[in-house]
Amino acid sequence: RTQREQPSGRKQGGNATPQAGDMRILALVVLPAAVLATGGIDPRGDVLLTSRKLGATSQQPMKVIGAGLGRTGTSSFKKALEMLGYNPYHMVEGVMQLGQVYPWAEWTDAWRSGDKEALAAATKRVIALLRDSGFNATTDYPACLVWKDLLDEYPDAKVVLSVRPGDNPGASWAKSASETIFKTAGIFVRPPFSLMPFFQAFVRMCPVLWEATGIAPRGTLKPEATPTLEDMARGYESWVMSVGLAAPPDRLLVHSYKDGFPPLCDFLGVPPVDCPDTYPNVNDKEEFLFMMRTTTLVADAFFPVIAALAVAAVYFLWCVCGKGADRAKTKRSDGAATVGGKAGSSSATPAGSSVPRRQTRSATRKVD
Repeated sequence: RTQREQPSGRKQGGNATPQAGDMRILALVVLPAAVLATGGIDPRGDVLLTSRKLGATSQQPMKVIGAGLGRTGTSSFKKALEMLGYNPYHMVEGVMQLGQVYPWAEWTDAWRSGDKEALAAATKRVIALLRDSGFNATTDYPACLVWKDLLDEYPDAKVVLSVRPGDNPGASWAKSASETIFKTAGIFVRPPFSLMPFFQAFVRMCPVLWEATGIAPRGTLKPEATPTLEDMARGYESWVMSVGLAAPPDRLLVHSYKDGFPPLCDFLGVPPVDCPDTYPNVNDKEEFLFMMRTTTLVADAFFPVIAALAVAAVYFLWCVCGKGADRAKTKRSDGAATVGGKAGSSSATPAGSSVPRRQTRSATRKVD
């Protein structure tokens, strides 16, 4: 619900309205968990939760197209674009937090199938998704894979190719990617994640991202597979070269986070007076590794927890049924003892007891 629709704070039914901290927990924990568990988007790809519903801006034309692969400083680039007033799309915000995984999974399915008509329809769908969600810039996977189509749709947009710095960027990218993003699908193929529609689509999407990058031939990678560092480095270098050759030179900027704001501001037409001094340095690798350790722990603990719950349930039923049987047996024993006592007292008359009055009168009549 939007902020305007929130309860006024009055007590209803004797319970106070949740405080602001509780609402933050609901927004940051419960809502994303529900989105992930249910898929966020139904299997037909209809968006149930979009950035517009979370307060994003209205539809805008795409202005900046990020053609750089993940692990090339895309999180820092995203933050830099936000500082310059853009609303950029990123894997974390778009696919993970907004749950927009199904349209991208359909796109990767179409790409892998080689069906050009299906791919064109899926591409049109994800471009519309970006537009309708209020984004005017893109970064990171999976949007970088459709940078050409975005440029065809928005010919006035500018393309920024984020790259790894250093003398051997391909090897540097391969090492970073192999330790982070290439391991996610291998975790999510395990229960409980594999039982959720969201992660089923995410796992289906991941290997195609690497294939579309040029790391492996079409249809050869499995979700849990990790290519060799040599293949990854070669795929990265091939991708950078292909973007450099295909993008119009006057609309392309090859940028590293070490280059800072000046070339980016100049390329985007931002006046020097409005250009920030310090380029953001978002090192999300540690956060990514923490997420991987947490999800691995959940996967490792899933079956032991299920087994423990099963044992507890069996023990509980045994206790309940056992106590119920004992109570029934006790009732039957008490009932039998009661019936036996009544029968014994009626068959034997104690000494000195008087004969009932009715029987005495009957006997007197007979004597008379």
